[in-house]
Amino acid sequence: MLHVWTANIGYPGPHRLDVTRKSGGMFGSLFAPSWGLLKSTHPALGGTLPWEEYAKRYTQEMRASYAEHRSEWDTLLAAQWAVLVCYCREPTTCHRSLLSGILGKLGARVYGEITEWDRTVESPCWPIKPLGEWGEVL
Repeated sequence: MLHVWTANIGYPGPHRLDVTRKSGGMFGSLFAPSWGLLKSTHPALGGTLPWEEYAKRYTQEMRASYAEHRSEWDTLLAAQWAVLVCYCREPTTCHRSLLSGILGKLGARVYGEITEWDRTVESPCWPIKPLGEWGEVL
């Protein structure tokens, strides 16, 4: 079963999966919003699309991605650990949080956002302060 967290792109820890168009590569970009959707919401690019509409469109894009790239989705879901990272500062209005929810509906166990990490502790994913109970769950 996949255990999934989310984090800002600065997360340097293990099991990091960049899910952006900009730097996610061939695999990670399959889970990223399209350039068109990004431009429609990003203030610096003149985007004004409300979050609710963005979430709806992103979910539609991920349904299409799932249908077209099923083996890659299955590969991700078969992994044991993943930390989904992107450039957004606020996880509550970020596709990485939407994606973790989608993965949860597909059977993954979702833990939330990593906001701090400690490199001194040996663990599958570095400890997460807001979700400190993870060690008891896993």
